[in-house]
Amino acid sequence: DRQYSYQLLWVPEMFGPLFYAIENPEVIQRTIGMLNLEAVGAGEKWCMKKALEPNTRFERTLRAAMKTTGVSFEELEFFEGYVNDEKVYGWPPIGIQGVAIQRYPFHEYHTSADTPELIEVKLMLEALDFSERFVEMLEQDYVPEYVGKLPPWLTKRRLYFDSKIDPENHDKYNNNLLYKVDGTQSVVDLAEIIGLTFSDTFNYLKDFLESGVIHKKKVIW
Repeated sequence: DRQYSYQLLWVPEMFGPLFYAIENPEVIQRTIGMLNLEAVGAGEKWCMKKALEPNTRFERTLRAAMKTTGVSFEELEFFEGYVNDEKVYGWPPIGIQGVAIQRYPFHEYHTSADTPELIEVKLMLEALDFSERFVEMLEQDYVPEYVGKLPPWLTKRRLYFDSKIDPENHDKYNNNLLYKVDGTQSVVDLAEIIGLTFSDTFNYLKDFLESGVIHKKKVIW
């Protein structure tokens, strides 16, 4: 019951996507985004490559997913670090937003010293964890919208944080979060705006969903 379909391209950098894009225009036409994994088995630091266009949904979702792991990472602009497959997809006539996970700098990159012995299994598994969390977040994300026109009775539904007993959560959830639910912001958007984790935001809104206070709208790309 996935929202999206996924395709893994195991190809040489740059050349693979170039040939694939020209030979599979029907697939490219219905592709909404791409995640490039590059040099994830070695190198100095984890880096998240931003998309070409600023603040895209793919970029925000990947950032949120990587933060949930607790693993430190740095952010690179689109033309920083290693620029390969996402550069092909971002080419204006194609125009697919792409982000990347990479280990950078990787000093053996494009040298004869780049050998399989350098690959660390632990890093490969961390890259897989980043990717799985990213996909899971894409699948779970939706745009919440209120069903009625008036504020719901929160205490009756056990959705209210008492402002005297728990003022911090009252401000975070009952004030800031609920007043940002406008039918245009997704769960990823709301979590970032309020400064909450995706899971906390998702789980809180799940109670509203089950209580019939909100309903789901599809994310617009």
